Amino acid sequence: MLKKNYFFILICIFIAYIFSGCTKAKLLTAAGEKLEPVTEQSEKCAVEDPRNEPYLFYKFTDKQKELIKDMQCEKSGASFGIKISGPGDESRFSFGFLYKEDFKSGSKIVTPLSSRCQVRGKYSDVKADKFSLQLCIKRTDEPEGFYFYSAGKADLLDSWIEPYKIGIEFLPEPLFSYGIDGGTVSSEIYSVDFSRAEKTLPEGMKITLTLNTKETAAAKNEDRIVFENRGEVFTVRLSGKDSFDFDSRCFKNGTGVFKFTGGNKFVKSFTAVWCKEDEAIAADIGMILDWPEKNWRQKDYELFRWSIFPDVLFFDFKDYQIQDSFLTRLAYFVEKTGYKGTFVDDDFILNNHGYNAHDYKAKDLANFFTQALRHSVQLNENELLLRSILIRNGIIVTLPDGTFEEGTGCIISISRESSPSLRNQLVAHECWHGIYFMDSGFRDYVKSLYGSFNPDSLSFLKSYWATAKGLGYDLNDDYLMKNEFMAYHLQLSPQTTGAYFVTRSYWSNMRSFPDLQRYVQQTKGKDFEMVAYSLSDYVYERWGLYGGRTFLVFRESPE
Repeated sequence: MLKKNYFFILICIFIAYIFSGCTKAKLLTAAGEKLEPVTEQSEKCAVEDPRNEPYLFYKFTDKQKELIKDMQCEKSGASFGIKISGPGDESRFSFGFLYKEDFKSGSKIVTPLSSRCQVRGKYSDVKADKFSLQLCIKRTDEPEGFYFYSAGKADLLDSWIEPYKIGIEFLPEPLFSYGIDGGTVSSEIYSVDFSRAEKTLPEGMKITLTLNTKETAAAKNEDRIVFENRGEVFTVRLSGKDSFDFDSRCFKNGTGVFKFTGGNKFVKSFTAVWCKEDEAIAADIGMILDWPEKNWRQKDYELFRWSIFPDVLFFDFKDYQIQDSFLTRLAYFVEKTGYKGTFVDDDFILNNHGYNAHDYKAKDLANFFTQALRHSVQLNENELLLRSILIRNGIIVTLPDGTFEEGTGCIISISRESSPSLRNQLVAHECWHGIYFMDSGFRDYVKSLYGSFNPDSLSFLKSYWATAKGLGYDLNDDYLMKNEFMAYHLQLSPQTTGAYFVTRSYWSNMRSFPDLQRYVQQTKGKDFEMVAYSLSDYVYERWGLYGGRTFLVFRESPE
């Protein structure tokens, strides 16, 4: 019985050996169909004798070619990839597409192949036993198949068809993806060349930095990812996010060779794909602050969507006058003392500045446009444009009778007319309002701090808000009071918040409140500082933000 079992095992091993090439060939599929090997060696999916037969050739099936053709008609395009197991030595490899002219001699393909776009490199530069290559297919090309060349022994393990992708994936195994021009795998692994990416993705490109969550989970507060591109240096804070997106228009000098110079172990991939055009560009606040105006899509403003809080729309206006035309009438209607619930006329807008920056929740926006309709208020062109933007983005919703109700989201705005330092402060202030509008847990925490705040310091705050030029907040609006209480404590770093209010205690408008002046000066604003630290700790724990900093990505540009 033992001999029979032994004999049966030998037979099974022999059969497995005989059909091992077929088994490998079955693994090499794409779009659910096996690729058609052109040579006997190709059936084995292996370069076994590179000195005499270094090429593997495959034809696409009709189904695969149809899929490629369909994808080429889409803006996302089509690319083809292969997974390789190589020798890890100095021998070279290359990978590219085959065309009808390559098959003029029937099934035999003449080598060396004529010049064409391809991916090439040395195994030693890859620094991994297994890796993948991917090449985008030009939209006008009709490839019949692909080839793989290896000067060392190698196996093909897998293949696939997917939309355009350019860049590098470092984990779990390296993947090098190239545009329609092809490229060379560099020995500098943490260097990604996007200098020609727009040739492949001319109608919108998004670059995504994906994080290695196993490493980021153990990261320290001071850990950062740093990369360079054409003279600009970008620092990415690790905040619990899995990825960061960069619209290609955020780079002042276009896309070039991106080099990672810090925090490389936290990087999982850095790739570019086609990005569908949106009315609002998703971006981190750090990118919005210094977004190149030459890349704006409208001459008067650019519209963004805060990447951390996608329901927050962010307007960056060219100057105060344009911002006023959009938002001053709204500002007086929503919160200006003595004007609340009323509509100022066009002459008033021309001669009065609303705010340097603005923030409005969906409920107030819906009420403004509803009351304007009911009172037959003639809104200006920019206010009508604002209304359309709000409707398209779901912040306000049109009802059957033509009035509006609140949807989801809010808006904030700043202007390029503000100085860089003022823009930084205003952005922080307005962004905190945006979070306050959107997050009930944050509102509850602010409410608890507001309720336990020192009464004298709170009276000082309210007196300042009521009398400071350009503010005029309605002190009877409890929601507004808590919202501003929070924003004034988070617009600066906690260590400077106390001094900020001490300075304002000397302002002329506060002379009418000598007892409050004296209290703030004698305590050196400690009440404000304590609340600022409490709020900063809260927002850091939840979103990785901090007092005076609402961004996770920081840009340093050459002068």
